[in-house]
Amino acid sequence: MDQLHSALGAAALLAMAWAASERRQASVWRPVWAGMLLAGCLAAALRWLPGSAAGFAQANAALDALQ
Repeated sequence: MDQLHSALGAAALLAMAWAASERRQASVWRPVWAGMLLAGCLAAALRWLPGSAAGFAQANAALDALQ
């Protein structure tokens, strides 16, 4: 369910950006989809790489220490 919620949020952000643009017909979608694909691949790699959970835990601890 969380993945669906994230996907709908990304789609909503794209729709709002498109709706707010002045020249909707001039929108070039290829770089937009390439960026979304790259972001998804990076998120998947960080999610399933060994040791990424430990790295995120360390970053979380460092940020908690700043508060």
